[in-house]
Amino acid sequence: MNLPLFSKPYQEVNWSKVLVLDGRTAHGRAFELLLRHKATAVDLCRPEIAGLDYRRRISDLRALGVPVLGEPIEGKPYHAYTIPPTFTGHYWERRRTMV
Repeated sequence: MNLPLFSKPYQEVNWSKVLVLDGRTAHGRAFELLLRHKATAVDLCRPEIAGLDYRRRISDLRALGVPVLGEPIEGKPYHAYTIPPTFTGHYWERRRTMV
């Protein structure tokens, strides 16, 4: 039996908008960083990434259906953010089929 590589938990994602995110916008830069690495609030608030308004960027990504997970960092007043590997795999699979 041939099972699909990914289940359908990401059917609510607005793929038409997510697939065109790129480094020209703060949303795109934050998304690109989170696809590759776990990033802290300090990482995201750098001007060349998402700027001081990084919380809004994360909120907007979540509104598009991107599962941005936040977890507190022990002893720090801020969080670390990440995108689950299952979503990352699903994203890259869709990118490959888009071209």
